[in-house]
This record gives sequence, structure tokens and C-alpha cells, in this order.
Amino acid sequence: MWDNGITARLDEQVSQDFIDYGRYFVPEREHQWRIMVDLLPRFDQPGVVIDLCCGEGLLAQAILEQRPRCTLYGLDGSSQMLRRAQERLAKYGERFRQCNSTC
Repeated sequence: MWDNGITARLDEQVSQDFIDYGRYFVPEREHQWRIMVDLLPRFDQPGVVIDLCCGEGLLAQAILEQRPRCTLYGLDGSSQMLRRAQERLAKYGERFRQCNSTC
């Protein structure tokens, strides 16, 4: 289907809107992240976490902070979100690995 790039532009605009207004779209999201991190096991051995629709990496950051023995794979359909996640999580080095639809 030919859409002259309109769909891609709309997807990136939705991503930017979520970056700008996510705290309003998901009230108390920090509280939700704490609950999710608390539900993860405390890895005695290196572990792997997969974050589907990782967005800009906010939940991934909370996980990597609290679970220093895990590697996290972040997947998202938005290249803009993956770029933001990579920037945010660069300090974790190889512990964060981003994936797109071809990963």
C-alpha cells in the first residue's frame, strides 16, 4: 500500500507525543515500574529480561538499576523510541541490547 510515508510520520509523531506526555498518559507510572521490578527474581546468576515495547527505556532503566546481574533486551517498533532508549541506557553498556523488528 502506498501512503507516501504518512504512516511512518504519524508513528514517529505518536512516539514523540508519548515521550513528551507519557507521565500524563500513564499516571503513577513510576509506582507501576517499582511493582514490576519487585516482581522480577533477584538473579543469583546472570539473567535475561525482555522488555517488549520498551519505549524510551524508562522501565528498562529501573530494571537495570535494581537487577545488576541481568541483561535486558529492549524491543520497540519505533526507531525514535529505540534511539532514546539507547541514549538513556548507554551507561549500562552491553547489559542493554536494543532490538527492532529484525532482531
